[in-house]
Order: sequence, then C-alpha cells, then structure tokens
Amino acid sequence: MKSKVIIVGAGIGDKDNITVKVKKALENADVIVYDRLINHDIIREYEGKKELYYVGKKASHHTMAQEDINKLMVKMANEGKNLVRLKGGDPYIFARGSEEALFLKENGVDFEVYPGLTAATVCLNSAGIPQTHRNISQSVTYITGHRENDEDQSFEKYGKYDGTLVFYMGLKNLDKIINDLLAGGMDGDADIAIISKGGYNNQKVFKSKVRFVLTEIKEEDFPSPTLIVIGKTVGLSDDLNYFENRVLFNKNVLITRSLKESFDLSQRLTELGANVINAPTFSIEYKNLDILENDIDNFDYDYLIFTSTNSVRIFFETLLKKHDIRKIGKVKIAAIGLKTKRVIESFNLKVDYYSKEGVAEKLYEKLFSIIKKEDKVYLPHSSLTRPYIIDRLREKSTLRDLEIYDNEIIKEKVNFDEKLDAALFMSSSSVNNFIEVYGKDALKDVKIFSIGAITSQTLKDHGLNDIIQPKIASSENLLEEVEKYYENEKN
Repeated sequence: MKSKVIIVGAGIGDKDNITVKVKKALENADVIVYDRLINHDIIREYEGKKELYYVGKKASHHTMAQEDINKLMVKMANEGKNLVRLKGGDPYIFARGSEEALFLKENGVDFEVYPGLTAATVCLNSAGIPQTHRNISQSVTYITGHRENDEDQSFEKYGKYDGTLVFYMGLKNLDKIINDLLAGGMDGDADIAIISKGGYNNQKVFKSKVRFVLTEIKEEDFPSPTLIVIGKTVGLSDDLNYFENRVLFNKNVLITRSLKESFDLSQRLTELGANVINAPTFSIEYKNLDILENDIDNFDYDYLIFTSTNSVRIFFETLLKKHDIRKIGKVKIAAIGLKTKRVIESFNLKVDYYSKEGVAEKLYEKLFSIIKKEDKVYLPHSSLTRPYIIDRLREKSTLRDLEIYDNEIIKEKVNFDEKLDAALFMSSSSVNNFIEVYGKDALKDVKIFSIGAITSQTLKDHGLNDIIQPKIASSENLLEEVEKYYENEKN
C-alpha cells in the first residue's frame, strides 16, 4: 500500500481539543512531524513508539527551515512511511498547510488534510467572547497581524468593519494596527481584548477600549501566542467567561507521582483549571520476576495481599503472560487502600478485605481474627514496604513475601519556574525523595495535600505541619479536599 502524508490540525489548548479523526491518524502514523504551538501532551504518548521530528518555529528562530520540512516529508513518504504533519490550530488558517500540501502534490506524494480547531475558535471561547452573536455581530474576520519579511501592510480598511475582528500574531504590530484602524474610521470606544496563551490554564485576557489600549497594556506581560479581538462581543466576556471561573484556574499544582500513575489525577486537575506540574520523584524498577513466575506456576495460597497498585499490576502482568486468571483459584484477596482495591477489581476479581484508610495497621486489624497459623499467605511488595505488615503476618500465618519492585529515586530535577500553589503527595517515599532532590524550601508557602496518615507523618518529620488530608486514603478523596480548599478560598 502506498504511503501517504496526512496534514492535520492539533487544535489549541487542551490536548483533548484534537478531533477523533486526527487522533486515529496519529495512532496509525509511522512518523510524526510537529510544530511548536501544540500541546505537547499530545506527543508524549508516542515518545519511544514512533519517529518524532520537532520542527517548531518562533520569531527569529527556526528549528528547521520550511523548505527542509517540505523535503523531509517527501523523503519519508518515498521511504514508504506514513507520516502525520501535526500543526497547531487548523492547517489551512495561517499555518502554511496549503503550501506544504502543494509541495507534496508537486513531488508526487499522496496527501490528505484534516481540519483542527483554529486559535480564534478556542481562545475566544475560553475568554468568554463569542465570535458572532445575534443582533450584536453578524460576521467575523481573521487577519494576520504581520506579514512575512516584515512587509508593510495597512489595516485602515478594517476601520469601519461592522463585525468581530481577530488578529493573529499581531501583538508586536499593535501600534500600527491600532493607529491604522483609528485612521480608517474605527470608533475609539470600541471594545478590544488581547488574549495570551488562550485555551490553556495560564491564559491571560486584557480588555480595554481601542483608544486607550496602547497606553494601558504592557507587552511584556503578554507572552506569545496572542490574539487581538475587537468588536462588540468582547463586552459579553464578563458573563460568559466560564473558563477562568473554574475552581483551580491558574493554580500551579505539583504532582510527585510518575506520569503513568498520576494520569487520571492530572487529567482531573487540568479540567478544574490547574496548571499541573509533574515532577516524578521515583521510577518503578521490576525485580525478582523469575522468582515471581515460579511462585505463580506453583501458586497454592489461601490469602493474596497487595500493599500498592504497582504490586497488583506487576503480579497480574506476570501471571497473565503464561496463565489465565483462574490460576490463583479461590484465594482470598486483601488490599491496602481504595485505589489498590480498584486496580484489583479491574481484573474482574473480588477483594475480600481492604483498609480504606490506606495503612497496613488497619488491614491487619481486619485480618487478625481471620487468618490462622496454618494459612498460607502470599505478599508481593515493594522494597520500601514498611516491616509492620510483613512481621505481623509472619507471626500470624505461614507467609511467603517477595520484593517485586524497587522505588528508584529520580535525581534529575524538573525545572518549574512557576511559583507553586499546591503540592500533592501520595506516599512517604515521594516526600523523602522530593525533599532530597529539591529541598524543603521548594515547599515554602505551598499548600500541602497528603493522601493519608503515614504520608502526613513523613511530612511532619520534615517539619511540614500545615497539611490537608482526606479521611479516606484515595486520590479521589484527596482531589475533593483540593477542590474544597480552593472553593472556600474563592468564597
């Protein structure tokens, strides 16, 4: 089958602003060539799985010249690779998608173009500014705010335009745009908005009147990308700006779990408006898998106990390589923590005993009067598992425990220039590792949320006492505490 280049729009803002059709194209691609102005969370899931080429451009700095990008696409197509050219916004709106498509056609390469949400659609929406509104604005015009090679252009003709004007990439040219519009007859009292990083949780919106904007705005406070919007619908933004009314909007929230483990929590925080900063403090390194495989081959236990979600995943990944789930027979299953319980249930297994508090002591209390000395207990666990549960089970039963993973500290720092508002800690090891790498001062004036009692005690051991902790140890309940705290702060 002949290879094809598909030019697609990634949309703007949230990674979920891509279309289903674009998502399918990315999944089927061999090669992805992507631009600067996309949400890099879209790319992250393909790292190590596909050939990725970053060809981003910004003012006065091009990673790769346009001519070279065109040649790269042709070269890859001629090698028989299916390539997706991933562009910010929509490929055909100020994005040179049509130029690239024409180059492909001229060089005999098959192509398709999939649309995306253009910046005006996303950014105006998130600023609460409709592009059109009945009886207020019946039309919208997209205008480039600068020309290639700084070619002179006049904006006077838009001065008497009775509709919404949207200028892309125009902030550096703002003086000329405003002066030309006024010279062309625009009412100086017309509403104007400048949107920086629109559609992202750190967006900024500045509103003024056309006659005052040049004296009121400080350009350095509005980093690119920006859009300039002029028109009567700007006045609706106070009532329609749902985006900035979300409870965690523009709060910088630190998560210290791995990206994989924190995916759901990170997604939910983002939906609530937070800028999520992922600074994983440890990596999971499997160990003793040959012994684990042998134990599973000869599995004959009365109880199977899990202390963490990782131990669940590693155990069942290993089991399902050679066996089906029936291999563990009618074993009774116990778990520490609600999240661990739910991961076990994802394998269509019932959890007989669990401690919702997320501590070993509470689980042992439940098992104390049930387990007998002759009962055989299997406990796969981390190298950092506290001795308490191991020692108590060894006293009470015939225990087989096995370390199946290490928590290796990640010493490479994540650079976060933003001032942190909140930090979420899900384990004692994440607390210890974070403070070892970043230091306790990184948490100065930061609101700290802890998943449970053991983690909270570790924080206190480091002299961090102003901690919020849910009654039930789970990421869902922790998130509820975060929401509640910032709702109260807002009110």
